Amino acid sequence: MQINVLEYLERTALRFPQKTAFADDDGALSFSQLQARAQGLGSLLAAELAPRCFFHCMNNHTGRYWFSDFIH
Repeated sequence: MQINVLEYLERTALRFPQKTAFADDDGALSFSQLQARAQGLGSLLAAELAPRCFFHCMNNHTGRYWFSDFIH
């Protein structure tokens, strides 16, 4: 059972790495290419956001984290 979109993408990339995941007039991406790009984007976002939001998140006493908490 898939829990989220990322897990679905990872499982699909393992099962059907060369199958087309996305296509438009400019080209196409296979599931393995899409998964690699998504992983790269996620790593970049984590590297950029984590240093800036760590102190704020640690001091957020509500225990709730909103997207706006990470954009400072």
